Amino acid sequence: MKKQILFTILMLISLVAMADDSGTCGENLTWTYTEATKILTISGTGEMTDYRSSDNTPPWNSYSQKIVKVSIGNGVKSIGNFAFGSCYNLTSVTIGNSVTSIGEHAFSNCYRLSRIDVLATEPPYITGSYTFYVNGNNDEIYQYVYVHIPKGTYEAYSSAYGWRRFERFKEDMTINGIPYYVKLNVTDSNNGYVEQYVKIDESYTVSFGKKRRAIKKVEFNGEEVTEQIKDNTYTTPVLKEDSRIKIEYDEIESDINGDGVVDTQDVLDIYKYIQEH
Repeated sequence: MKKQILFTILMLISLVAMADDSGTCGENLTWTYTEATKILTISGTGEMTDYRSSDNTPPWNSYSQKIVKVSIGNGVKSIGNFAFGSCYNLTSVTIGNSVTSIGEHAFSNCYRLSRIDVLATEPPYITGSYTFYVNGNNDEIYQYVYVHIPKGTYEAYSSAYGWRRFERFKEDMTINGIPYYVKLNVTDSNNGYVEQYVKIDESYTVSFGKKRRAIKKVEFNGEEVTEQIKDNTYTTPVLKEDSRIKIEYDEIESDINGDGVVDTQDVLDIYKYIQEH
């Protein structure tokens, strides 16, 4: 009986430890921490409460060492002081299109931060020089963090106070919440890997032409589409979402006929091979 009671208590403790949590962080803002994904989500409308590092800490402070991603929804107008400071395992942040200001020390000492997605076409105002401060190596975060911004906003961000210190911008986010670009991962049979950003509603073409590689198999989003290869070229359907292509190809030696000479006949043989495959 005692063992059963002990087991029940341990199970309850485990469930409590794995439970999600939520609360308020502004007059009309709520926060939700999801244990399974380690994501903290801020939603609602209006200004976020300002916090301090000691006597007025954020309500999610007990999860600060667990959070790996922060998602700030459209409708949120500001990010409070010290909101996510010292979230040591935070790697990515999404900032909604309505955010206009980011408070002092909002992301200070987030040592593992590597990506910031900003949906606002106007750069949110950064209120101080310590917003992204990293103790001991303050320059590193500006050198290595990728800041993903809406198409056509590079000039604004790269000249705005606070943002202009970042060195890696990518114009691949959204315009007023509507996706502008989709991500396309291209891998090949030699384990090559390319990450492309393709404008939404457009196609992407992979072509080796008459080069020394002949496409023999293509998969698009896990489905084989080899029959769509034409003239050593594959073109995707119109892209609506992030997608992936896997390509298998044969290397064609220059001396196709093995006569020890690379000449016009080899070119003709390559072209014939391409047509037959």
